[in-house]
Amino acid sequence: PKSILRLPNLELFDISSNDLEGTFPHFQSEALRVVDLSKNRFHGRLNDNLFGHPEIGPHTAPYLYPLVKFDISHNGFNGTIPLSGTSGFYNSGSKREESLQNLQYFDLGYNLFTGTIPNNLGHFEKLQGLFLEHNRLVGTIPKAIYRGSGVGAHPLPLVQLFLEQNSLSGTLNEGLATLPDLKELYVDGNKFTGVVPDELCTAEM
Repeated sequence: PKSILRLPNLELFDISSNDLEGTFPHFQSEALRVVDLSKNRFHGRLNDNLFGHPEIGPHTAPYLYPLVKFDISHNGFNGTIPLSGTSGFYNSGSKREESLQNLQYFDLGYNLFTGTIPNNLGHFEKLQGLFLEHNRLVGTIPKAIYRGSGVGAHPLPLVQLFLEQNSLSGTLNEGLATLPDLKELYVDGNKFTGVVPDELCTAEM
């Protein structure tokens, strides 16, 4: 019911592993830390203003500040991942987005997403798990994932990077080896060419 979405102090919204249908809900809580809609029958496009629209800011999307886990995997969501462009959270001085700065787990796997992997993922300085597997994504792995974004950028603290079973192309950049905490990297089932960099085959990985 929509009344749940209006709760101003809602911290955790987990309805995973059911048989629920519908489109992505709109939350109003300023305390929301966990959104888990995984393993249901949700569908449709994610609204363009969910993350990166210029009209989105602290007053219209307060939930983007505290969010730690965002999991909508194993559904039927489609369209592009709405993280392109800047939002009302964008800091022109540091040249970085200030929303989703607490995000650690971002799972869009097993859906029908198309388009490219957004560069804006490089703004999420605490991101440890990025799961985009089993979609219809194209293009290359953006450098922002292993370089970060904005002034004074540094590699993301990714531990898990799942990109398998898409239509990604290009070569595997040795920059992926600069991710200091990376333990699991899956890129099988894509269209990558060239050789696997030696840097990705070290004992530290």
